[in-house]
Amino acid sequence: MANICDHYPNRIIPAFTAALADVLSRTSNIKTDSFSKQDIEAINKLKDEKFSTWDWIHARSPAYTLTKRRQLNGREVHIKLSVKDGVIHSLNLDSNGNRENEWAEIEKILLRVKLREDDISQALDSLGLHHSDTSLPALQLVRALIN
Repeated sequence: MANICDHYPNRIIPAFTAALADVLSRTSNIKTDSFSKQDIEAINKLKDEKFSTWDWIHARSPAYTLTKRRQLNGREVHIKLSVKDGVIHSLNLDSNGNRENEWAEIEKILLRVKLREDDISQALDSLGLHHSDTSLPALQLVRALIN
């Protein structure tokens, strides 16, 4: 297995695939076919209704742990997030080596919440982060977790 670009740095992928199809059609007994308009509509419907959904993309993904740093309200926050079936299973927030009281409440409220913007925002609403003068705007935190 190799990256095509390593071997053909001056070719763009569509040009490479066209050249590959040409070689295969001349040297093999391979027949190319086209999709009908109905085929394309059915493929797009399946893509939209199944393969572009949050459940397919996130809930069916393998469990993972993500560690990242983000700037939230002028302070660097270290985020360690474990997700399984698209749901937050553990969350650790740390700002400049200090475990702050506000983090503990946020960490607790976000456990077992789906890792999607609406669900996280709704959970944070219960803490009043969207509507108070808190030092941590909820939208910043949601984006830090999602992105």
